[in-house]
Amino acid sequence: MKKKVLAVTLMGTLLLSSFVVRAEEEKETISLLSWYSEEQLGEFIDAFEEEYPNIAVDLQYVPPVQQYVDKFSVLVASGQMTDMFYTAAENKQEIIERKLAEDLSDMEIFSRINADTAGTYGSEGEIYAYSPDAWIGGVFYNTALFEEAGIEAAPTTWDEFIDACTKLQDIGVIPYLDDADNVHNQSVTGSVPVHGDQSGAGRGR
Repeated sequence: MKKKVLAVTLMGTLLLSSFVVRAEEEKETISLLSWYSEEQLGEFIDAFEEEYPNIAVDLQYVPPVQQYVDKFSVLVASGQMTDMFYTAAENKQEIIERKLAEDLSDMEIFSRINADTAGTYGSEGEIYAYSPDAWIGGVFYNTALFEEAGIEAAPTTWDEFIDACTKLQDIGVIPYLDDADNVHNQSVTGSVPVHGDQSGAGRGR
């Protein structure tokens, strides 16, 4: 009986050893849908693959944001979604409501992040993405130009905003100008909109 138990144990050990060796030899590929290009993410991917030599990252780049969201929808509909992906403000709600990503709330990092911040990409205690970036949205305005145009206070409604723009135009000032090719570094004469990056990295189900 002892010999039988020993034989089974040795066989199990050999099988386990064989599995470990095979796992070390094989390389797993993880796909990542991203609006950051190889040029932007290449250094990070190289460092990751160096630390985890058994894993290769297949980066699938799509320009932001609408093209990315469209590609995301196509991959979801066709059942070909990547293993990991970025979550945009434009499709965040869809990902949460349809639970298109795994719940990451058991990851240790969330114990060190403010609960309100951690829950930005989650619902009912579950977290579907993690955003390493903070962002701010708002409008700065030139008080001197406002005073010159006779605008007594910053507009708080759409009608007040249009009225303020009209008064700025009356004194020869372009009230609001967007740089469509570079929305993260917008410049205007008279007012400056400030936009940030609202994105989170998610892991597919």
